[in-house]
Amino acid sequence: MANKEYENDKNKRCALIWVVLHIESDCYLDLEYDKIREHIHELIDKKGINSLKELARLYDCYINLVEKQRSYKIKVVHVRLAPPKDCPEYDIKVFWCS
Repeated sequence: MANKEYENDKNKRCALIWVVLHIESDCYLDLEYDKIREHIHELIDKKGINSLKELARLYDCYINLVEKQRSYKIKVVHVRLAPPKDCPEYDIKVFWCS
């Protein structure tokens, strides 16, 4: 099914990918769930994380810890990403990123 909503957009470097995934809930981790997000923000503050590399390492460690505690592999992770820096619809300075 083609979505023609952005067909005439001047910026052709962007892509929209629409998918529906069916997966067992045991294999899914929602990092946007309020309690998980709050815990991660507490860890960011506690550890003094201020670079994307350190943040990525924190997320990797968090996912590995969840996998060890639950004894199964996480196959799908839900997390929001900042829009591209040249995206006019969002003021990138509003988001935490460097």
